Amino acid sequence: MTSALILLKALDLPGLRLGVIPARAELALFPGHAFSIFDSEQVKVETYASGLNITDKAEIAVYEKAFTLLERSAAYGDDARALIEAELHALG
Repeated sequence: MTSALILLKALDLPGLRLGVIPARAELALFPGHAFSIFDSEQVKVETYASGLNITDKAEIAVYEKAFTLLERSAAYGDDARALIEAELHALG
């Protein structure tokens, strides 16, 4: 429940675009692992065993393409908030 509350607060942070992929969303790409892109200059990847810091332009482009595919399935803004709130409600 705490994670959902943190996500709700994060939705209002300036400079952050937070998308939520619903469990039943049609996916153009399987979201294999977590990653963050920083101004097309760096990608931080989180894996089960370690974290990666990518600065190679060609590799960054791969993650930017992956993000473009994933964002098609995500909800943003009020729609994302509604999904998170529905989960909180379901948890009681």
